[in-house]
Amino acid sequence: MNNKQPQFMTLFDEIDSETSTKIVSWIINANMDEDKHPYLNLFINSQGGSIYHGIAIINAMRTSQIPIHTVCIGCASSMAANGFIQGMAGFRYMHKNTSLMFHSARVETSSVPIEQLEIELSSTKWLEDRINEQIAENSGMSVEMIKSEFSAPLDRYIYVDEAIALGLCDVKVL
Repeated sequence: MNNKQPQFMTLFDEIDSETSTKIVSWIINANMDEDKHPYLNLFINSQGGSIYHGIAIINAMRTSQIPIHTVCIGCASSMAANGFIQGMAGFRYMHKNTSLMFHSARVETSSVPIEQLEIELSSTKWLEDRINEQIAENSGMSVEMIKSEFSAPLDRYIYVDEAIALGLCDVKVL
């Protein structure tokens, strides 16, 4: 019988190289531990950040042999919301005064040639399609509904009761 207490990690910063490295390393190390934890807890209050670094976190979560429970304790925005949804079904918690925020993917346009911008737009669109497919897998919503609801140019905030109704969250914490 494994009596080891579950581990936890916080995602409170912008999702960037440093944050991604910290969380992915935590998941990998926990999975390599001989005396594995029964589950991992990821507490989230983040504005989101880099789509590429967010994908690394999501891929580590999806391939973890240890279930990962996610807890939104503030606002999980953009890539942080996508990470929240990747938590194990039945164990995605939101406090009653928290929210998820979604919007279409953003591309940095600082001083790049138009040809490079077209390449970056194409790559970002491809990644956004994969993320939408993952949201559909974890929520039960259709990809078409996700695109119409979450891929608008304006930010879309979803509060706990709606998140539960949409299958994005499982438990409301009072």
